[in-house]
Formats: sequence, C-alpha cells, structure tokens
Amino acid sequence: MPLTYPVLRTDSLSIRERSLEIRVWLPWMRSLPWTCITDVAVEIDGRALEGGVAVFDDVEIPLRAIVELPGYWMVGTSLAVRVPHAPASVGERPVRVRVTAAIPYIYSDSGPLTVTSTGEATLNDAGEASPVTEARQMQSQSLIDK
Repeated sequence: MPLTYPVLRTDSLSIRERSLEIRVWLPWMRSLPWTCITDVAVEIDGRALEGGVAVFDDVEIPLRAIVELPGYWMVGTSLAVRVPHAPASVGERPVRVRVTAAIPYIYSDSGPLTVTSTGEATLNDAGEASPVTEARQMQSQSLIDK
C-alpha cells in the first residue's frame, strides 16, 4: 500500500455553468481530520484562483474554511472544489491543484510530517482532462517556526 495517492484523477475536472468543478482526492493513505489540511490551492494558466468553494451536500463553504470542519476527510472520498469561471469556452488550459496536509501522528524533532501533493492536467472545451501528472513532497518541519 503506498503512503500517498494522487490528488487528481482523469475524471476530476468538469465544466459547469459559470464554474469549473474539480474533484480533489486525499493524498494520504489514511483518513485525516480536516484540521490537518493546511492548504488546497487551484491554479489555471499559472494563476492562483481566488474565491474557490468546497461543496458538501450542495452547501458551499469557502475553501479556506475546510480546516474548521468537524470530522475527517475520508480515504476514497473526494472534495468537490468549485472555482468561478465566466467564459463558456476555456480552450486548452493547464489546471494545477495542490493539497498540503500535516500528518498528526508522524513527528520528528522539527515537527510533524507535512505532505504536499500536486496534480496537473489540461482541460479542453469538452470538459475532458489530459492525463494527470503528479508530484509529491514529504518533509518534517516545525509548525512553531511559521
């Protein structure tokens, strides 16, 4: 069993009316408390997108507020992220998603293990994504120094 998993899959991207929906997957092998998800970031054409929301049971909450949710991000479930996207046609656009999580039960002298996973794909007008590429970084760092 691998320690980390891809944050994007080939079916993760879809175009909706006035928004792009991205299904983001937990990059770790075990479920994690939402308080451990320290960053979820979306870029299109190399520009960070502001105003993204997480969608739970058709309720939208600001993406930055997921850390305040009770409970856990369960392995095998995706987080629906919607970002405003006005044009009806997106053309070929690169999409990048980054998820950073602090692993609460793996510590070193410098702090908990931090896992950052990045997924990239190209979205076309039909709402289809190119094959997904992934990069992962694991490091232990002190949260006190931040």
